[in-house]
Amino acid sequence: MTQLLHQDVWNDRDFPILSTVCAHFEEHGRGPNAKQVEIASGLSPKAVQRAGKNLARDGLVTVTSSWGLHVLGFSDVSGDALRLVGLWPTPETAYGRMVEALDRTIENTDDEAQRTRAQRIRDEVTGAGEAVGIDLATAIIAGSPGH
Repeated sequence: MTQLLHQDVWNDRDFPILSTVCAHFEEHGRGPNAKQVEIASGLSPKAVQRAGKNLARDGLVTVTSSWGLHVLGFSDVSGDALRLVGLWPTPETAYGRMVEALDRTIENTDDEAQRTRAQRIRDEVTGAGEAVGIDLATAIIAGSPGH
């Protein structure tokens, strides 16, 4: 196994910055400046700069900068960014939520017929395999009959 030579900047720095930026967009309807991200994330100005450049390089955010050197703020986020931070669904999260909802129905209903129906649906969905469940969730999210 290869040993990493550097710290895990995704989990330690870049993902928290991405989460902060996406949360700001969700709350305010516009992008934050670098100082707002520093304050909200609790990370250093240097961390915000490096994360902003990495996130922009991967197309997750659009940054405003001075001469391409210094990140001034964040002007947009991608759909992939919203999915990564959980603001938009992925087929995998939708499938998991569907199974959790069925489990809650099974646990919380006093109606035996409803509990039995929910158990059958959950057993069919989970018994068919995760790939089939994810295909189903994809169709639900997309509003289409599937692949």
